[in-house]
Amino acid sequence: MSQAISIKSKKSNYLLGIVLLVFIFPIFSFRVFSSVEKEQYPGSFTCKQVDSLLEEAQKYKQNNIEQYKYLSNQALMIAKGLPCKTQEAAALLNVGSGNYHDEKYYNALTCYFEAADLYKEAGNIEGTLMGFAFVVDCYLQIDEIENAFEYVKKIEKLLALTSNPYNFGRYYLCEAQYYYKIIKLNEAENATYKSIYYFSKAGANRELQRCLKMVGDIKLLRGDYIRAIYFYQLAIERCISLGDEAERAVLYTRLSHVYQLEEKYDLVLKYNFMALGVREKVGTKELLVSSLINIGGTFMRLGIYDSAFYYLNKGIKTAKNINRTILLEHAYLELSRFYTATGNSKLALENYINYSIYHRKLIEDQNDKEIRKLEDSRKIREAEIRNELLKKENELQRLHYRTSMIQTIMLEMMLLFTTAIVILIYILRKQAVTSRLNLIALNKQLETDIEERQRAEAKLRESEQLFRFLAEHSVDVITHMDKNLSRKYISPSCKTVFGYEPHELLNKSPMSLIDPRDHDLVNSVAQTMKNTRAPGNLLYRIIAKDGTIKWVDVTINPIFDPDTGELKELLSTLRDVSERVLHEEAIAQNARQKEILLREIHTRVKNNFAVLISLMDLQKESAEDPGLSLSLTDLQLRVRTMSLVHEQLYISENIRSVQLHQYLSTLVNIISNAYEKERITLQTDFRECLCDIEMALPLGLIVNELLTNAFKYAFPGNTSGTVQVSLEPFSRAESQAEEEEDLWVLKVCDDGIGLPEFFTTEPTQGMGSQIVRILVNQIEAKLTVVNRHGACFTLVFPNSREAGGTGNS
Repeated sequence: MSQAISIKSKKSNYLLGIVLLVFIFPIFSFRVFSSVEKEQYPGSFTCKQVDSLLEEAQKYKQNNIEQYKYLSNQALMIAKGLPCKTQEAAALLNVGSGNYHDEKYYNALTCYFEAADLYKEAGNIEGTLMGFAFVVDCYLQIDEIENAFEYVKKIEKLLALTSNPYNFGRYYLCEAQYYYKIIKLNEAENATYKSIYYFSKAGANRELQRCLKMVGDIKLLRGDYIRAIYFYQLAIERCISLGDEAERAVLYTRLSHVYQLEEKYDLVLKYNFMALGVREKVGTKELLVSSLINIGGTFMRLGIYDSAFYYLNKGIKTAKNINRTILLEHAYLELSRFYTATGNSKLALENYINYSIYHRKLIEDQNDKEIRKLEDSRKIREAEIRNELLKKENELQRLHYRTSMIQTIMLEMMLLFTTAIVILIYILRKQAVTSRLNLIALNKQLETDIEERQRAEAKLRESEQLFRFLAEHSVDVITHMDKNLSRKYISPSCKTVFGYEPHELLNKSPMSLIDPRDHDLVNSVAQTMKNTRAPGNLLYRIIAKDGTIKWVDVTINPIFDPDTGELKELLSTLRDVSERVLHEEAIAQNARQKEILLREIHTRVKNNFAVLISLMDLQKESAEDPGLSLSLTDLQLRVRTMSLVHEQLYISENIRSVQLHQYLSTLVNIISNAYEKERITLQTDFRECLCDIEMALPLGLIVNELLTNAFKYAFPGNTSGTVQVSLEPFSRAESQAEEEEDLWVLKVCDDGIGLPEFFTTEPTQGMGSQIVRILVNQIEAKLTVVNRHGACFTLVFPNSREAGGTGNS
């Protein structure tokens, strides 16, 4: 019987298919024949060839912009004749970049919008996001801040459709550019750091270099020159690894600008020459002229007028060849200052007049540029209005099209109505039998479903009973609250912790049970939890029913509505940890007592050293032998060196580490005062460094021996000279090693008579040499001695990372 029913069902399905074909075929044929358009596909090109052409164009973007624009336009023309939507969009972005370079912002935006639409049609989320990023950059250039922010928000919405860290990095970079434009530097810096994090995960080195440069710009705008230099140098390292010579030269120029603000003209000159060297290789004349003028101006500020005149004239000649107003204005101003500095008032006036001419022309060019920006903004707004009108016209056309199509369909339906009715009646009669059989099967299926649902409900009740059993017998307090912090449920264990019955706490505000001293902490964690949408954990004090203060550890899990994203309810688990907190406080108190004891020990050691030094003073006064007196002075300095360490530890917050730069500064002053040689000039340059006591003491003794020898032997008789002592981090650029330890360089140099030819640090030499050799081996350092134009001892030593060696101060 079931076989017969199946055969009847198949026949009915065949008939139903015929009826549907009769109805659908006219509609389908109408749509096909009304929308077919012939497309011309050149047989000699493919999408892969367009990709190759775009790759070739990218090679010329930095050095030959005209060739870049030509190849990009060729790729776009070919892609438009091929079914290559992605390649066409990429070509449009390249063409837009060319217009952007020529400051044709309206044309650039038109290309970017069209590219984003093509990427969107192709379902390419990353391409769409990239197009929007270009739009943001272009809007910021023409000061359309609100439009730029609108597209930043569009990019943010697209992030929900992607997990690629590169896309997140691009979004935060756009956000940083927006905030930088409106001078919100904190927000710009935070967004840039986020983009650095995501670009690092994506391995996007070129974008990382751009972000590092932007952080440097932000630090420079704030006047934080040290960190600006640090981030510019990081960006330069990225440029070197990428082979981006043009951008490296720009960063060298930025560094020279920072050093010029600090009036460090020797470094300004150094980095301007580095930029010039790179630009001579790259061949960008405009930037080459800028470097020549910068070098000339720096030479002038250093008082080297011959070199200043040479580079300024060379810069002006090259600037005239390329006819760049801003470069000529800058060059003539520097040349006018040069002639003023050299006392030639006539030429100074002539060059200042030339500067004024080009300055006025530059102002006119800037005004024209602003007018073009305003014109581009107007064109953009007009284009947006036209687009809206076109959209409405398209909607009307689609409406007319639908109306005509419906009329055609209705006419065909009326012609086929009679035949369809007959066929439908036949089909309905056949389906009636099938429907009855299906209803019987459906009833059986419903009975089975009801039984399964009853079993599922029974299991659910068992689960609820198990959950309630666990909650009611848990030691921890389990609480269920709504978004307004009103309790829906609290476990009976609250009686043990709070002293209240569950029904008493249901109508009691959670904040009323928290110690007022911890209200700010709880509110802060709650706000953070809302922003991050992540569970929160915090430790605070509560007030029990009997008034006692208890410490509790609480874990809160927020539940958000998946549709609206709003906070829906909260689940929390609370545990009494009062005993643990009291135990931790006792441990902390014990540690403080030990620290006080150690400080007292350091004080006693320092005092003992002071007594020892005083005893030596008494011995010196009674000694008749000058050699013995001198030996006692050397011994006093060694003892004073060890005493200084304990003195630094006594005044330091960290009893195991000392500020090495402060320690060495005090030490060299003591040694200098001990010898009182006015004809010897002492120069020091110490960078901030935190050092372990086990490293500081040997270093102090080494400096004591080397500096003492310099004062005693480097300048015999009435000769005069200079002794230099410096401490600085070891330069990684000079080392091929990739060691992770923190290396520092300590130098003691003089311009005296130098060391004897037979000088060594072997045990056969004097006591001072033996002390230096032993201490150098003890701290695993490397000592280099240069005996030329005086003596120079260079000690490279490792500073423990636990000691917290820091960078430049």
